[in-house]
Amino acid sequence: MNTIVGKIKAVENNNNISLVNCAINNQTVQAVVIGNKSTMNYLICNNEIELLINESEIAIAKDVNGLFSISNQLLCKITSINKGYFFSRIELDLQGQKVYSLVTTESCLRMELKKGDPVTALIKANEIFLKQKDKIYDTNPYI
Repeated sequence: MNTIVGKIKAVENNNNISLVNCAINNQTVQAVVIGNKSTMNYLICNNEIELLINESEIAIAKDVNGLFSISNQLLCKITSINKGYFFSRIELDLQGQKVYSLVTTESCLRMELKKGDPVTALIKANEIFLKQKDKIYDTNPYI
């Protein structure tokens, strides 16, 4: 599970669903979460937050142009590739933070991915969980 530190920039609520915009240095990430400021009291602008993202939920794009429905398109650089038979684990540098993506080895070879390549990490807004920074939970942190 990837943990990325960001800062909340905006929160929009509708009933019990929130759209949260977070800054990771100069890039913006959107997360859709079930909950609002009354049930998740840390959803306040300028709070530091941890974004939790499963590495299998991060797609990699190279030489991106065109429009995508995926709102989170983060510029990264490949720092290492661990190729397995079926899957390859790609380590990315996201402005000083390590992020991992799990892609098929077939895709890795087809895209000719290599260390040092600039790539775009694609993450759907509903695949990001938010957690209060440095808080340890005894129960589910998402409620």
